[in-house]
Amino acid sequence: KRYYRRRRRNRKKHEQHDKNHEQHDGGNNNNKDTNQTAIADKNDNSKQQQQHQQSQVTQQPKHAPFVKPSNLQDFTPAPHLHPEEWNERILNLIQEGKEQDIVFVDARNVYESRIGHFAVPNATTLLTNTRKYSSLPEVMDAHYQSTLSDKHVFMYCTGGVRCEQASVCLQALAATSSSHKDKENNNTNGDQGEIANDSPAPPPKGIYQLHGGIQRYLERYGT
Repeated sequence: KRYYRRRRRNRKKHEQHDKNHEQHDGGNNNNKDTNQTAIADKNDNSKQQQQHQQSQVTQQPKHAPFVKPSNLQDFTPAPHLHPEEWNERILNLIQEGKEQDIVFVDARNVYESRIGHFAVPNATTLLTNTRKYSSLPEVMDAHYQSTLSDKHVFMYCTGGVRCEQASVCLQALAATSSSHKDKENNNTNGDQGEIANDSPAPPPKGIYQLHGGIQRYLERYGT
C-alpha cells in the first residue's frame, strides 16, 4: 500500500510540474510571437521605404507584361555613327532647335551609368538601370510610347556590342507596337465602321548607335 501511495504522490508531482512548464513555455511563445510580429512590421516598413526610394530613382512606368518581339530577324542593326558623326548629328539638331527630339539611350549596366553619361540641355537621357542585357528590351518597351516614339534615338554602350542587339530590338518594338495598335483599332471599330481616335505611336524618327561605344568616343575626345 505504501508503494502505491508513493507512486500516486510522485505522479501528481510530475503532472503539476509538466503543467507549470507548459504555462511557462506558452508565455515565452507569446512573447516570441510578439517580437516576431514587431520585427516583421519593421521589415515591412523598411521594404516599403526602399521601394519608394527605388521608384523615385528609376521612375519606370507601369506596363503590361513584356513579351519579347518575335520578328527580330526582320531587322538589321541601326546605322553606326563615328564619334565625329555622332557629335555632328547632335549639333545639327540643336542648331535647328530640336533638342527635345533627342533621346540618349544608355545601354550600359547601372554601375557604368553612374560613372557618367551623355547629357544635353532640353534633351532626354534614358538611364536604363539594368544589370544584364536581358532586362534592356523590357525597359525600352516600358518607355517606348512616353520617351522613344517619334524621337531621334542615340544609343551607346561600352564597346558597341549591346547596341547592336538593342537597336534591332527597338525597331522590332516599334513595328510590334504599331501593328498591335492597328489590330486593336480594327477589333474595336471594324464592325461599326467608326474611325479610331487612338492612333498608334509613331516609330522613332531615327535610331543611331555610337560606333565603338563610349570607349571609342573617349579615346577620340577624352574625358
